[in-house]
Amino acid sequence: WQAWWQNQPKKPEYLEKEAQIRYVAKGSNLVHLDFKGQYLVVNNYLSSDVLMPQVRVKGGAYGVWCSLNRHTKDFTCYSYRDPNGQTTLNVYDSLSQHLMNLEITQEQIDNNILGTIGKWDGWSDAPTRGLRNFLQALTGETSEQRAAIREQILLTKPSDFREFGVY
Repeated sequence: WQAWWQNQPKKPEYLEKEAQIRYVAKGSNLVHLDFKGQYLVVNNYLSSDVLMPQVRVKGGAYGVWCSLNRHTKDFTCYSYRDPNGQTTLNVYDSLSQHLMNLEITQEQIDNNILGTIGKWDGWSDAPTRGLRNFLQALTGETSEQRAAIREQILLTKPSDFREFGVY
């Protein structure tokens, strides 16, 4: 299975639109990324421990998060109702350096493992389970592959954060 966009050329894009609500987003396709479940924990850390305090609490954005698509290898940061667009872009640009210099405690890792597992294995209603099963069928992902990623999540260590920062 190959998505149509995987054959499209990648080029930087900048979009600006007058609107009452401002979104600030930046992303990249990490084409050389060898995905592993530990990177979902890093993604959770970046959203909750870095972007939330810097962009939402200090910067005044209504919401902020990042996402890592394990199939397309797209990594994207978003903020919503953000009054400080350029400052937010600067925070996004600093994430790689932040990770490469990170001294993280085991308690911080454990908290982010819990947050990641909650999203990965969390309770879901019938429509959510149906969507997950549909997406698994589209991507060819098996229950065994999901279980392997879950195990990788549980094995996250400090070096995984620095490793992701290289991308």
